Amino acid sequence: MKLRYVQVGKPQEVVWDGRPLYTAMEKYRVNGKVYLRKHQLEGDKQADDVNHGGRDKAVCLYPVEHVPYWEEVLHRKLPEAPFGENFTMEGMLEEEVNIGAQYRVGEALIEITQPRMPCHKLASRYEAPSLVKQVMDTGYSGFYAKVLEEGAVEAGDAVTFVQSGEQGVTVAEVNRAKHDPDAEAALIAHVLSEKALAAVWRAPLEAKLEKRR
Repeated sequence: MKLRYVQVGKPQEVVWDGRPLYTAMEKYRVNGKVYLRKHQLEGDKQADDVNHGGRDKAVCLYPVEHVPYWEEVLHRKLPEAPFGENFTMEGMLEEEVNIGAQYRVGEALIEITQPRMPCHKLASRYEAPSLVKQVMDTGYSGFYAKVLEEGAVEAGDAVTFVQSGEQGVTVAEVNRAKHDPDAEAALIAHVLSEKALAAVWRAPLEAKLEKRR
């Protein structure tokens, strides 16, 4: 596992898909060490503090392995931080990473909290109205982490596995439980059994589970 790239960005107004949007999705690579604090990377900022950022979304991670797939789907070369991620990761896929798992990245210690939920700004960026649904269907979402120990990180840092989540619930399983209309009650219950899952995911999953009963 490896931290391939580190990216930060500040909110700005851009014109995507023919309309102005205020967003911090356009992020740029940082050379050298960057300090990862409890709520975000130094030099990074969210445009929407309600739906982005905060303790459980301190840093957004995305697997570099998915980039060729999206370049084929979107018929274009993708820019830096194509999904607005802070960390572009190598060797950390949604099927392998579990909620509550802890990793040492550089000097920092992070804990995985939830999948990344795509929003309309991602679709607008690539003028691809179906992109949000495609992300949910493929499960190529990426994921968020909170910071347990602050510290400096740098592109090229090795990533060390520290410990797993209590229930071994993978990011892929959370995505399936939430987005698959045919998700079994047993899967949803399994996902909800993981205490480290971010609170924002619980209410919709509990409502979905109730309908299965």
